[in-house]
Amino acid sequence: MLFRNNKNDFILINYRKVTDLITAEFLHDLYNQHDYTINPVRFRHTISVFENGIFSSYAPKYEWEMIRKYVGNKFLTCDNEFRENLLRYLSFDKKVFRNYLSDLENINLSEKSLEELGKLLIDLHFSALNNIYKVNLVQIEQGLFYALTERLKEKYGLDYKKYIAKYIDTGHSDVSEADNFLIFESMKISNNLITIEEAVSNYLSKYKDISYAYGDYSIDVDQIVRNKLQQLVNSNILEREQYLSDRNTSISNFDTDDIFLEDLRMFTKLVSEFRDQNKHLMGKVSFIRNKLLMTISKKTNISREFLSRCTLQEIYSLSLGEKIDINFEKVDEKYIFERKETVSIENGEFSFDKHQVGSQKLVHGIPVSKGKIVAKTIHYNPNLTVEEVKNKILVIQGTDFNVMDLILNSKGILVEEGGILSHASIVSREYGKPCVIGIQDLFKKIPNHVEVLLDGNEGEIHVL
Repeated sequence: MLFRNNKNDFILINYRKVTDLITAEFLHDLYNQHDYTINPVRFRHTISVFENGIFSSYAPKYEWEMIRKYVGNKFLTCDNEFRENLLRYLSFDKKVFRNYLSDLENINLSEKSLEELGKLLIDLHFSALNNIYKVNLVQIEQGLFYALTERLKEKYGLDYKKYIAKYIDTGHSDVSEADNFLIFESMKISNNLITIEEAVSNYLSKYKDISYAYGDYSIDVDQIVRNKLQQLVNSNILEREQYLSDRNTSISNFDTDDIFLEDLRMFTKLVSEFRDQNKHLMGKVSFIRNKLLMTISKKTNISREFLSRCTLQEIYSLSLGEKIDINFEKVDEKYIFERKETVSIENGEFSFDKHQVGSQKLVHGIPVSKGKIVAKTIHYNPNLTVEEVKNKILVIQGTDFNVMDLILNSKGILVEEGGILSHASIVSREYGKPCVIGIQDLFKKIPNHVEVLLDGNEGEIHVL
């Protein structure tokens, strides 16, 4: 079933760089996970596109708004059943799943038959789906945001936007802790206590999986870490200490006597920490998935690149010794996932125009980190360097762990996708960077290399 649509009817809910088609398949399935005890309302129509290593997922605006209000009203009415079910879900112990991943990681895959490898891959896929996210947490996050803004409107009237960031509590994320770990390790290097190689090893033993959370295996984590450490060592120690100080002082202090807002703040913290822990698990899943695919590649004499263009079912068929009908020479093929149905599109029946440059004097988004700055914009690209982004406003479709250096060195961040508990929101708040998210058609509305006023208090961007 081919799908044709108007982009204006859809909202981008996920944008990630991934290596394999089966990773895109996994992410699409993840966004369709549902637990009726927490939220009986679900997306009836989601579409995900995988093309040129980029995964993007969309949901209809009207469905998104309906779900956001439904979940938000559960928070607003203090629905006890909803609240208890959500708390139970957020406190679920994943020890069994962690042990399962640990056991799988220690298996000697080369001793397994092709059929056994195929079964392990299938089992990993569905075990991860059932254990990492049983609900679409983005819907919960959006419901929290709806409840928060409605309450702030009652309390502060037209000035409510100024208080959004104040009442979001994200705690400290694993990715920020990992970045701080690198800073501390760089200080040890500067004081001749350890070598760079020892510091790299120390980091990888604790945080290697973070970089693979979304299934981008093209990343050379070892080299990235080595380069980051070298940059830090070459910088002033006082500057590094200031980074740590800025992070610790930028988190808002909550002195509200509003019990309702305090309750919402508590939920934002719990949901944020839950998502962060699960991303760590997703990194482990991605790492193990890649090991399985590498082993299948060796045993079938089919290149790893070819396997990256196969669906989960196709790879499983290969493991059973079956022939599959796929054109391995075609590298620019577009795939569409529409709910659970997979469709291969050769001629681009589904297409959203991206990165079109346009002009709009005033752009609105969601303020998630306070501050007001004037600076030139710079559009993200994979080759963007730290030096290029310094003193500029980073304009990016979605953030992940591997753009941390760019975020830290920018003056502010503008993001198309994501919510109040997204990676960009958490990191920008921790480091005191003004940030506005949820700006549809961002690259069209905010041109490259133009001066803008970024108002992180009101969620407004003025193109000057």
